[in-house]
Amino acid sequence: MAHHIKTAFRNLWRNRLYSFLNIGGLALGMATAVLLMLWVQNEFSYETYHQKAKNLYRVNTEFKVSENDTWHWSNVPMKLAEKLKAEMPEIKETTRLYVPNGDFSIKLDEDV
Repeated sequence: MAHHIKTAFRNLWRNRLYSFLNIGGLALGMATAVLLMLWVQNEFSYETYHQKAKNLYRVNTEFKVSENDTWHWSNVPMKLAEKLKAEMPEIKETTRLYVPNGDFSIKLDEDV
């Protein structure tokens, strides 16, 4: 067993450039896979802490700039919540959130 390890290290040392490229590529690929897995896990766990998470919806704006380019963002008119609730009986509750500078926190009973 020790002989095999010693031989492996000798081969790695003898072919330093290829060993570095192979080990570096493997490390980069594994790091990318782990980060991608964490990102996908985060996307699938979005708002799952709510008891009725399957009934939550977010309204986004889509603006077609050109034939091949469309912009998407989460800003919609403030009156849209009232209008949707009035015209669609399936909607039980709505909420609006206005954040002028992009930095906010939501507190409930000052405990959160």
